[in-house]
Amino acid sequence: MESSKTYIAFQPGYYLQEYIEDREISEEELAEKMNVSVQYIKDLINGDAPMTRETSVKLECALGLSSGYWLRLEKGYQKRLKLVREENELEKREKPQ
Repeated sequence: MESSKTYIAFQPGYYLQEYIEDREISEEELAEKMNVSVQYIKDLINGDAPMTRETSVKLECALGLSSGYWLRLEKGYQKRLKLVREENELEKREKPQ
């Protein structure tokens, strides 16, 4: 998650973590269902790995939420992240040194 005065950008992994916690699915179980490493799941949740088309399809198969859902979250995150970073950069330039 990144934020500015006006915006907050939550990576898709934030929602993934909420989803699996609500359903009491462990990261290990999800990794096994997706045929990926537990570290990859951790990276996805922490925003250190992007939500790719391949990953979204694997999540759809593992959790039943559509690939499009995950890709829309990623697209929204990238748009919001751009706004956050632009606003933070603008604020930095406007502060007197």
